[in-house]
Amino acid sequence: MRAGRGAPQLTLGLFDSPAHDFASFVVGPNGEACGALKRWAAGTGPRVILLRGAHASGKSHLLEAAVRAVERGRAMLVPLRTLAQDASSVLNELDDIEFLALDDIDSVAGRLETERALFNVYNAAAAGERRLLWSVTSAAGFSLADLSSRLAAGLAYNVRELGDSGKADVLVAEAARRGLQLSPAVVDFILQRERRDLATLLVALDRLDRATLARGRAPSVPFVRAVLSEEA
Repeated sequence: MRAGRGAPQLTLGLFDSPAHDFASFVVGPNGEACGALKRWAAGTGPRVILLRGAHASGKSHLLEAAVRAVERGRAMLVPLRTLAQDASSVLNELDDIEFLALDDIDSVAGRLETERALFNVYNAAAAGERRLLWSVTSAAGFSLADLSSRLAAGLAYNVRELGDSGKADVLVAEAARRGLQLSPAVVDFILQRERRDLATLLVALDRLDRATLARGRAPSVPFVRAVLSEEA
């Protein structure tokens, strides 16, 4: 969990990656969704917004960016997939959070107690007691009919896949946040060698990051080829 700026620090220490904000998000075809989340963080526009998209499409980045952009009010990001069996108890203790972002809500689909807690969170937002962002990869599999109907009927944005140019920009930006500088030749090599979904590309970048730290080497094309050829 992360608190927004100006809010008390609220964290379970669940994040070990560099911070995500709107400035580091490669917008591509997702300008409308990005604009809506900026307005949400400013306290304007719809109170409840759902983000839909594939794994590693940028949903989590956008949710964290929105929470970090909140300047007035208590804000929190809750990564439900990370919380696992503790999700329902955590959700029931968030009454004082005015800007709440729930990531990967489909990770608790089929767990009725947690679904009821999610439905209560939604009702509080619909009643004007808080603002709510939530994200799903798939809205299927929920047991609670009322929750499924709210997901189907509410305002939603599809976070769409970036083209190759956008994926190259993501690699450069994510590398920079890790203290790495990737040359255009290295970026092109990674895109040509790896599957071009962002999840795979970011796993490759993580491997490269660890290898450069462990071996004290700059990420040249020969070095990257050798690292990515090793068994993970």
